[in-house]
Amino acid sequence: MAVKHECTEETEETRHETADGMKIPPIPLDPEEVLVAAGKIHFPGLNGHPYLGTAIPDIKEDDPRSAKPQLAPLTYARVFNMGKPEHLAAYEKISQRAAQRRSQISFEEREFSSVHDTWLILIRWTDYYYMS
Repeated sequence: MAVKHECTEETEETRHETADGMKIPPIPLDPEEVLVAAGKIHFPGLNGHPYLGTAIPDIKEDDPRSAKPQLAPLTYARVFNMGKPEHLAAYEKISQRAAQRRSQISFEEREFSSVHDTWLILIRWTDYYYMS
């Protein structure tokens, strides 16, 4: 990464509270885990991609194209700290989805952080889901 800076460890309280005291939920490392836990992603889905929604629709052969689920991209960016097991696990899951062609990593940059004594990885990726 081009810009070098010193990082300080943030606490849950400082990281997820606005100036006016509003609590902000933490950003999930891997958004797909949240969607799966909420029952919003259905496997096997269509054409190798999962379906995102409350339930897989009943698709009929003679349905017009506009009524059939369409493949939709959802793009994310995260910095993963490889010294944290939960970060490593999320990074590996995203990489596995890319290997299965359900996701595409469009940017990845690695830097060793002497402050954290581990590797930091910035990635931007797109998950693909069928949606109605």
